[in-house]
Amino acid sequence: MKADSKTKKEAKISRSREIFGLSVMILGLFLLVGLVSFSGSDSHQWQQEWARANWGGPLGDMLSYGVVHLLGYAGFMLTVLLLIWGWIWLRHKVLGRSMINSLLLLIFTLLCLATLGLLQVPYYTGSLAGGGLFGTFLSDLARNIFGPVGCWLIISGLFLILLLVGTEVNFQHWLNIAVKPVKDGLKKAKDAPKGLTFKKKPAPKVEEPDDSETEDEEPAKTIKQAHSKEQSKFKAEPKLRLTKLGKDYQSRLLALLEDDRDRAEIEEEDKTEILLEKLKEFGIEGEITDRYTGPVVTRYEFKPAPGVKVNQISNLSDDLALAMQAHRIRILAPIPGKGVVGIEIPNTHRKIVMLKDLLLSGNFKTQDGPLTMALGKTITGESFSTDLSEMPHILITGSTGSGKSVCLNTIITSLLYLCTPEDLHFIMIDPKRIELSIYRGIPHLQFQYKVENTGDKPISRTIEGVVTDSQEVVQVFRLAVSEMDARYRVLAKEGCRNISDYNRKSDKKMSYLIIVIDELADLMLSREASEIESRIAKLAQMSRAVGIHLILATQRPSVDVITGVIKANFPARIAFQVASKTDSRTVLDANGAETLLGRGDMLYMPPGKAEPQRLHGPFISTAETEKVVSFIKEWYGVNNEGQDQSAPESQAENNNAEYSMEVALPPEGAGGEDGQDELFEEAKALVVRHQQGSVSLLQRRLKVGYSRAARLIDQLEAAGVVGPFDGSKAREVLIKTQEAD
Repeated sequence: MKADSKTKKEAKISRSREIFGLSVMILGLFLLVGLVSFSGSDSHQWQQEWARANWGGPLGDMLSYGVVHLLGYAGFMLTVLLLIWGWIWLRHKVLGRSMINSLLLLIFTLLCLATLGLLQVPYYTGSLAGGGLFGTFLSDLARNIFGPVGCWLIISGLFLILLLVGTEVNFQHWLNIAVKPVKDGLKKAKDAPKGLTFKKKPAPKVEEPDDSETEDEEPAKTIKQAHSKEQSKFKAEPKLRLTKLGKDYQSRLLALLEDDRDRAEIEEEDKTEILLEKLKEFGIEGEITDRYTGPVVTRYEFKPAPGVKVNQISNLSDDLALAMQAHRIRILAPIPGKGVVGIEIPNTHRKIVMLKDLLLSGNFKTQDGPLTMALGKTITGESFSTDLSEMPHILITGSTGSGKSVCLNTIITSLLYLCTPEDLHFIMIDPKRIELSIYRGIPHLQFQYKVENTGDKPISRTIEGVVTDSQEVVQVFRLAVSEMDARYRVLAKEGCRNISDYNRKSDKKMSYLIIVIDELADLMLSREASEIESRIAKLAQMSRAVGIHLILATQRPSVDVITGVIKANFPARIAFQVASKTDSRTVLDANGAETLLGRGDMLYMPPGKAEPQRLHGPFISTAETEKVVSFIKEWYGVNNEGQDQSAPESQAENNNAEYSMEVALPPEGAGGEDGQDELFEEAKALVVRHQQGSVSLLQRRLKVGYSRAARLIDQLEAAGVVGPFDGSKAREVLIKTQEAD
């Protein structure tokens, strides 16, 4: 019963509110009609024609006269208030916020009345004051209290305060807009002298014009400062990083590589204003302090306004990509060592980075490491190279089509460009039988190791070709560990700490050995995974000092492939585009690789650094790689099957397989005339005369390839002319010159 009465009472109150609200709205509309059609003056006598002219009749005319005479133009604000309050009561809305808004509107009306009174603006129909009697009173009061100038300052200040309180306008934002043209003008004025001196600089060279220098300097006017610095270095330095391979070898190899496809610089659109506008739409205020344009992306350095949290910006990558119609946007919040946030937006015109351009760059030529690799270009467009011997191992991951295999080819080509087969050997493991088989036959793939014979002397044999079977991979790793132990014994005997010390002190050089694996997942998911993992871990932990380095590549960055043991021993990592944030964290321990653009776009984690560096890897086509491999084979006298061109067929039969480790060991003292090379006697005389049992000596003097020279050394060992294999040292010659005579 009580509930029913309560419900009826609430319904009655609700009906009363609706009636009251509707009445107030009707009153407001009636007053608005009267004000719009009001045409009277300040006379106290209402004329009949005026009353008839008013749309509200005599009542509307009288009501309008009273409102206009009292409030002036503010009478229209009164109608707005009546309509708002009527609507609030009619819709049963909460009164709290509405009362605040009404109060702000009332204060605004009073300020308008005072302003109209100070300006003495008349009402549009006649001699009535625009602010009415109330406006005149407020203006006189303000003038008497604050003076003729102070009253304007007070009213203007109150207007601004009311604007900040009643709206979401950011005063700092409008101040930045007002100041920006001045700052830009000052910046242009500051940069102007530099531009003038840059253009006038070539003038003194008119006396002796040089075509090559003129062609190089003209494009530099349109290229960014980072590029011009690199070009100036390039002119001051030799064209090639010369090694003992000689200028002819390097020049011919470079001629096989493609030139830069995008020589004409395309100026990227400056998206600073668009980016700032989109950030403001998400409630992020700040300014762009700098911009760097690279071959693939442009980085904008954004300095957030005080009070803006970094997390607010870092979570906007997808929203900004949608707003700016970009493929993917990477946000680095914050940039280490700077008080700004990096926003990397893909370029409209993507530039392809070519390997030849990097090999000729100043950065590559200034590197003095023995295993220098050209990795790519940075965000600012500068070439980036690093030394594998300092890493000392590297892990490469990336999904299909991201550029992982091309990266392997560029690394291998960079090393082949610098190193001879005496300086560097490869062991390539390719379970897929596709990616690395192209290098089959190059002399750098022929790695000698020592095995025990049935007699007292160990016999050296050679791993050549590309290893493809997982069971053979286990044997190769066992041999690599044995080689590592043997090298440590050599270093201990000579009192050297590492391979560089040994090569600097000793005349007998120790070569570097790089083990390249593509694809690691096929090995880690095989039956031999446990032993392979343990061998990889042991090599990664201990092999740096003796010049053995690992390059692992996989397109499956999962925890069952990149295990904790492997990850802990590979501080240097390269991540190409991956499918998810989980994959990115597996490789880099951080997000970011999932936002890459593919086709060589990478994040490089240097050893000892917490933050990865974004690089754009160079491109080398399969046709270029084939040309390079063919040239190297031709240079060292090796045919397309990986055999010495002058070697007898009977000795090449066992070399047709990709991997021939299990070689039948001859009995001690075997050799003689059966199966002996026709150059054996000449090789014997040469070795005894020079007292040096090295493969390179036979290559140079007899003009044969690496394979045939290595087999001649094996035959000389079997005949007792030279001693057994001892690490990377030259073999001891057992016969003196007098004995040979």
